[in-house]
Amino acid sequence: MAHYERVDREDERAIERVANELVRENVAVDAEWVHRNDAQAEHGFDLFQGGIPPGEEIRLIHVGEDVQACAGTHVTRTGDIGLIKLRSTERVQDGVERLTFAAGEAAVAATQRTEDALYEAAETLDVDPTAVPDTAERFFTEWKARGKRIDELKEQLAEARAGGGDGGETIDLGDADAVVRRLDADIDELRKTANALVDDGTVAVLGSGHDGATFVVGVPEGISLDAGEVVGELAREVGGGGGGPPDFAQGGGPDVEHLDDALEEAPALLRARLNA
Repeated sequence: MAHYERVDREDERAIERVANELVRENVAVDAEWVHRNDAQAEHGFDLFQGGIPPGEEIRLIHVGEDVQACAGTHVTRTGDIGLIKLRSTERVQDGVERLTFAAGEAAVAATQRTEDALYEAAETLDVDPTAVPDTAERFFTEWKARGKRIDELKEQLAEARAGGGDGGETIDLGDADAVVRRLDADIDELRKTANALVDDGTVAVLGSGHDGATFVVGVPEGISLDAGEVVGELAREVGGGGGGPPDFAQGGGPDVEHLDDALEEAPALLRARLNA
């Protein structure tokens, strides 16, 4: 049977309910061997929903009104199964959904594993198991809000640092100024600070020893400097490499001890590149 919609949680619950109702009815499971042509003539190609068994003689399994061709293992009555637990669904291809389930003792074990995970989460969150979904959603919402606030604060800090007051060297390049500064921060903060400087019309050459030696170079529009070339030369001084487009590039290397040396050479490098 073709199924062109994803099996959602409501569908899963309905499938489990119907399957377990049939199990509890304890319907007889009967088997018979018939010729393939006779079986298909009487029941149609729907017999082979689970695949086409080999051979001229095929085994038909009757469960209530349902008939399927199958050479697998079967119980004599549905009640022997005990319990059916749907574990996952997966779209195999368009119109085909794969359902993975556990039965009997395996279904009990699968349910217990899920409950164990729920109780562990409840213990970690210090709430009742029934409160885990709402609590997890609240924590996630708060986490996203904090992340957004941190980004805002980083941008504000970057703008403040770009405005000066924490050292660094300002170089007159003629058409523009350049700021060469060591700022031992992560790459995200380095990029934000460089962007703030570029927005102010200043060439930014920033170095960090936060995680190895890292450089970020930003060039405002209209300045004939190639950020990718500049950062590549700086990165070679610390045993690494880098590059990027002419307006914004980053790179680095492992030799943090040569970071300050590379930044000291940056003004001469900028002037040489600008006059090349």
